[in-house]
Amino acid sequence: MQATRINNGGKPIGVPPEMYTCVCNAIRECELRKAARQYRTGGAESVYAKLGKTPNCGQCLDEAQLVIDEERDALMEPATAA
Repeated sequence: MQATRINNGGKPIGVPPEMYTCVCNAIRECELRKAARQYRTGGAESVYAKLGKTPNCGQCLDEAQLVIDEERDALMEPATAA
């Protein structure tokens, strides 16, 4: 079952940041988001490599790519003045 994401300024609501995105490599969503901000190019497999990991079963790659894209898109959004 895939988690439903509600985006609020690039931050998902209702999805705990400590949730595992990749069980095989024990990569948490918060770690994946941080890596996406640090390494702004490449897909999920490239970000995994930057973390010193390689996908094993591959079931996480679609979800990981969504998380990476969300984080990178949030970096590109212009800041709005309050």
